[in-house]
Amino acid sequence: MPLFKASVAEIIRAKQKDDELISTRLHNLVKEALRSLFRLHTEFAQDHTNESTFGQQFRIQPWVNWTTEIEMLTSLVYFFLTTGVGNQTFGEEYVNIVQVDASGRQHPGWQNRLFMVLCHILTPYVVTKMVDKSKSLVNNQEWILESRKTFLIQQLDKVGSVFEWFYKLHRSIFLITASSDSIAKAITSIGHVTIRQRLPPVYRAFIVLGYLGLLESLLSLCYKALSLRRTILLSRNETSAQCQDRKQTISQHRCPLCYEQFDAITSTICGHLFCWKCVYPWCCAEPICPICRESCKPSQLVLLANYSL
Repeated sequence: MPLFKASVAEIIRAKQKDDELISTRLHNLVKEALRSLFRLHTEFAQDHTNESTFGQQFRIQPWVNWTTEIEMLTSLVYFFLTTGVGNQTFGEEYVNIVQVDASGRQHPGWQNRLFMVLCHILTPYVVTKMVDKSKSLVNNQEWILESRKTFLIQQLDKVGSVFEWFYKLHRSIFLITASSDSIAKAITSIGHVTIRQRLPPVYRAFIVLGYLGLLESLLSLCYKALSLRRTILLSRNETSAQCQDRKQTISQHRCPLCYEQFDAITSTICGHLFCWKCVYPWCCAEPICPICRESCKPSQLVLLANYSL
C-alpha cells in the first residue's frame, strides 16, 4: 500500500484532539481522583485519632501546589502509553496518520520515540522551573544591588521569549513544509504519513500563513537586534559620560595653568581657582582671568588659606 505524507491539516487536527483529550479529560480525571483520595485520607484520620487538631492539618489540599507537576506527569504517562510503546495517539487515530522515521517507510525506533516524548514534555517544564529558581536566587541575594536585580530578572524573562521565538519559527517552517509539528519531532526526525489510499489535499492557505509567520519571526529578530544594539550604544554613552565626568572631577583638582595639584589656592575676582605662583605672574603681565578673560588686577587676587579641594 502506498504511503503518502500527511498534510498540515491532518497533523494539526491530530494535535488538537490530543490536547483536548489531555487538558479537558485526563487532567480533570486525575484531579478528581486526587480529591477522592484526599477525602478518604481525611475521613480515616478523623476516625482514628482523638486529637481535634490532627484533622485540621489536612484541610489544606497539598496537591494543589503541585498542579503543574501533576499535569506534566499526566501528559507524560499519556504519551508513554501511546507513542512510547509504538501505538497511535487518539488524535493520530482520529485522522488516520502514523509516525515514521526519516526514511518515511518505517516506524521510529523506541529510543527515538522515548527521547521525543521526554523532550516534548519535559523541556518546557524544566526551562520554566530553572528560570523561576534563578529569579528566586537573585531576589534572595542581599549583596546584589536592587538595580542590578531588576536587570538580571529582565534578562531571565527574555529566556522564555527566546524559546517562544524558536517555537514560532518552527511552526512557520512546519506550515510551509509539513514536516514535524514540534521541535522534539524535528530533532528526532519523526514525521507522519497517512494510511489512506489517496493523496491528501494540499491547503495553500497554510503555506501562506507559514510565510507570513516566517516574515514576522524575521522582523521580530531584526527588532530585537536593533533594540540590543540601541541598549549597547546607550550603555557605551553612559560609560563615556561617566568617564568624562570623572575627568572633569579630576581636572577640577588641578590648576588650569600648570595642570599640577593646587599649591596655595588662589581665586580670581570671577571665582576661578589657580596656583598663586601661576596666576600672580599672569595677572601682573596681563590683568585678566586666564579662563573667562574678565578683568582681574593682581591686587584683586584672593589667597585661600586653609582651603583644600
